[in-house]
Amino acid sequence: MMKTIGIRTLFLFVVGFILTLPFDFTLIPPTGNWFKPTIEKGVQSLFSSPDLFYYSDSFVMLIWAGILLVCSIIISFSWTIIVRQKPGPNLHYWLDRIAVYYLALILLIYGFNKIFLFQFYIPEPNTLFTPLGQLTPDILYWSSMGSSSTYSIFAGLLELIPALLLFFRKTRLLAAFIAFGVLINVTFINWGFGITVKTFSFFLLLLTTIIIVPFLNRLRTAFFGDGTVAPPIEIKKPSHALYTKTAPYLRVLVILFLLTESLIPYMRMGNFNGYKQAKPTLFGAYEVHDNPNHVKRIFFHSAAYFILQTDEDEFFDYPMKWNGSQLELVNYEQDTTRLELMTENDSTYQLIGDFYGTRVNWQMKELDLETLPFFNP
Repeated sequence: MMKTIGIRTLFLFVVGFILTLPFDFTLIPPTGNWFKPTIEKGVQSLFSSPDLFYYSDSFVMLIWAGILLVCSIIISFSWTIIVRQKPGPNLHYWLDRIAVYYLALILLIYGFNKIFLFQFYIPEPNTLFTPLGQLTPDILYWSSMGSSSTYSIFAGLLELIPALLLFFRKTRLLAAFIAFGVLINVTFINWGFGITVKTFSFFLLLLTTIIIVPFLNRLRTAFFGDGTVAPPIEIKKPSHALYTKTAPYLRVLVILFLLTESLIPYMRMGNFNGYKQAKPTLFGAYEVHDNPNHVKRIFFHSAAYFILQTDEDEFFDYPMKWNGSQLELVNYEQDTTRLELMTENDSTYQLIGDFYGTRVNWQMKELDLETLPFFNP
């Protein structure tokens, strides 16, 4: 009975977590975003706080995971008592299939993202000039990883290889062990550096464990038995004739779909090298000379931000719009100001105008980022 309740609980929790997790896919419907407003309103009402929101590692996500687990247990107990029969073998089969294919998809997405140098990107110009002590642990880790394309590709392969091996029954155990080792490392990186995907990485470890558990008796007898190797727990397949005939073709279609889902963002961009991703006009770092405003550098961020660095190494950022000769800046009070850009030569510029009540004439010279030690290990 407890095994029955356990399988049903895991099935309901895994399916519920996947469907309600806000994760941006390309072809797969964003069901998590559909459930997000309802989950937020529910938790906000429960704690009488309108400032609680559902995002990765948030209080709302932890509360929702707890609620989902409790509901899964209650439904499983009720289900078992009402039906009063052993779980159909298909439920364990579908739990295993979901764990295998969802884990493979996530490993493919993150693996390709690293191999194509998009996840661990080169730090923004303002980050390169931020004193070490002012960087948060997560930005520090991300910046360090962005300094080595070799390690990024290696880390991507460690995720891509088990993802591909998961698709085949004979290599699934090996794939799950590799994935478990990789995910243990990822989980402790997320935990140690405060990277906000800790809950998700624990969930992926749960999926990996679900895949490994049927093989535990086989592993026990292989390493601690008398030399004989016990077979893994048999997970019975659906016996329906139509499924039996179409299963091999469905598996190929699912694999092709998952590969397409993980590769299509790069196909649409026409770019498989994140280091060569197009940058906006003026992107870079600029030294400011002879200014009365205690501004020593100006940065143009790739996400359309105008950033000032003062003599005291304070940073101030402003969302910006660029029309070819004029910058329109907006502060966090939604006040707007405009600065005229004048080009003196290919690397020297002037920014002139009223900067929130202060008349400025910033003489800027573009800095060659490629000469920094960061790019010359």
